[in-house]
Amino acid sequence: MKEISSLTIFDRWGNMVYNANHFPAGDLNYAWDGRMNGKEMNSAVFVYRVIAQTSYGKQILQVGSVTLMR
Repeated sequence: MKEISSLTIFDRWGNMVYNANHFPAGDLNYAWDGRMNGKEMNSAVFVYRVIAQTSYGKQILQVGSVTLMR
């Protein structure tokens, strides 16, 4: 991957809890830390959507879930 165009994380009700746009793939400065507005989220399952650009210019969409455990 060359760039992450969009990384969005939603709670189970569809509320956006994290969003980051246009950053280098693998840059941990943009990693979600399990917080929303500076407050730690409770353990739960969250849905993510990633739109990424490959080094060949192809756009990839991936959707999945992640479990936050405290």
